[in-house]
Amino acid sequence: MFSSKQMPTEDKDVPPGLKFLKLCARYTQDLVRERTTQGGAMPRNRHIAIDIKVELETIVEVFLTAWKNPVVIEDSFEELVEASKGKQGGKSRDEQLQDAWQPPFATQPDGSRILLSRPTMFMDNEGVVFAWYLPGIFTSRRSELVFEYVRRAGCETKSVLSITKPGNDNWRNGSEAFANPTRCQIPPGQANFSACWYAQGHGPPNHLPGPSSTLNPKAGHNGGPELLEDLMDTNVIIGTLLSLVHPSLFDMQFKVLLEVYRKLHSQRCPVTNPELTQEVFKHWSTPFSGFAIIANRETPLHRDTQGGRTMLDILSVFGDHSGGRLEIPLLNARFVYNPKTAFVLPGYLMQHGASRTEGERVCIASYMRPTVGEGILKGGYEAFGPPTADDLMESFGLMLAEEPSVDIWAK
Repeated sequence: MFSSKQMPTEDKDVPPGLKFLKLCARYTQDLVRERTTQGGAMPRNRHIAIDIKVELETIVEVFLTAWKNPVVIEDSFEELVEASKGKQGGKSRDEQLQDAWQPPFATQPDGSRILLSRPTMFMDNEGVVFAWYLPGIFTSRRSELVFEYVRRAGCETKSVLSITKPGNDNWRNGSEAFANPTRCQIPPGQANFSACWYAQGHGPPNHLPGPSSTLNPKAGHNGGPELLEDLMDTNVIIGTLLSLVHPSLFDMQFKVLLEVYRKLHSQRCPVTNPELTQEVFKHWSTPFSGFAIIANRETPLHRDTQGGRTMLDILSVFGDHSGGRLEIPLLNARFVYNPKTAFVLPGYLMQHGASRTEGERVCIASYMRPTVGEGILKGGYEAFGPPTADDLMESFGLMLAEEPSVDIWAK
């Protein structure tokens, strides 16, 4: 449950979830600066509960461990972006992307991809930091809480977590990808949540954004608003991670959401359902445009083509499973993908897929929808690509490691 203590009274026009998000992001950024001696004494904020502070300190430790363990790609991120545009020589988009750069790891003698298990940062030959692998970044307590919240929502009659009928063409919803429900505490299913987005194919300027149907009590399913409220702290923690790996994107997305909320209060916000949007904002605490809850599903290799071409997504994994694996062909690598793990990546550009597991898995996939920013801020919105190492060093006083400080090979 939402764990802020009584917060400062300034910024009265900021809803409580976003206010607490900003508070935690500033605190966590100051923690990094304190650890790198750019700042002063360790920040103390009486408005953040001690259990949340412990989680934020864990994020900082894992973030700094990954920073000290860089993997450098020989090619440039921009080459990957260019390869994603148009069709070339009859090749598929994924083939074009695969040809755009040389993976950092060789195929193993048995034909498999290398398996990684240590926190790692990935950047290109020009210093663009485009991906982070962050096992252990969430606490056991957080994983257990998310498991229970999603289990409770999944057990509702006409639950917001859904599976469509067998044979559905969309693998995201088709039952074949999900675990056997008789073996699960959490009924398998998925749901997307957004405080304000455009339906697919209905972007600006000819259409208006609005809340996702999962947050509309009149839409015929149960548990969505309650699950959003339960996940307020979790979304704050995930959003705080974004403030470390990409501070500029965090600030831009926060600006978009705040503008929506302020326009709601002035009764001039161009949304389809102002009353519901205002109600949703009471519990919205993530800087992302939306997030998906995915319970007990295998995920085939795919790219998230509805997001920004260069924008970063965060995959956060919770549950009680073991043997989880995330595969990313463009890195020619697999990653241990067990509870308490986060992976930051440009989901539009990089194929990724998650295998079946022993036990139960809940993934929160947090993503961007640039159309929302474009529609709300008009010409004032910028879809930031990944930051450079220089950007992060300037923001936090970091020093780039010449050699990895930890062993990246899985034991």
